[in-house]
Amino acid sequence: MRILGSILFLAVLNVVSSGVTWAADAPIFGTFALFEVDEHWGNLSVEERQKGGEEAKALLEGFKGQVTVDGYWTYGLTTESHFMLRLHSADLKANQQLLTHIRGTSLGRHLDLEYTISGVTKKLNYAPDFPELLEKLKAAKYEGDPST
Repeated sequence: MRILGSILFLAVLNVVSSGVTWAADAPIFGTFALFEVDEHWGNLSVEERQKGGEEAKALLEGFKGQVTVDGYWTYGLTTESHFMLRLHSADLKANQQLLTHIRGTSLGRHLDLEYTISGVTKKLNYAPDFPELLEKLKAAKYEGDPST
């Protein structure tokens, strides 16, 4: 994976240095971070683990509006990680701060950062209203008969 990261970095560097503009709007920074949960996490009491989860959730809520976070369970897909966080924002520093703050939580102290890569892309051009549409979809309630 590190070779792929190096190739992507060189490709972006080539585009940037050649003066080609491929992101007409302000860029969006994406960060992929793969974590492994250490063996000590399982030895904590249920209350301690719940507290750690709530602390991490509150941290993510604090970054809402700055950083969009998607989580993916990778356990069983790779031996190198248990889960991945995909972060994207208009400010790479916000992504980095979120990852730093996660490591400061009681959950984060039991996470080993196995791999991280950041890149640049452009805003969604096929669904520019995606954040608003997603909120509407989450708020929608099904009113029909689920058996039909």
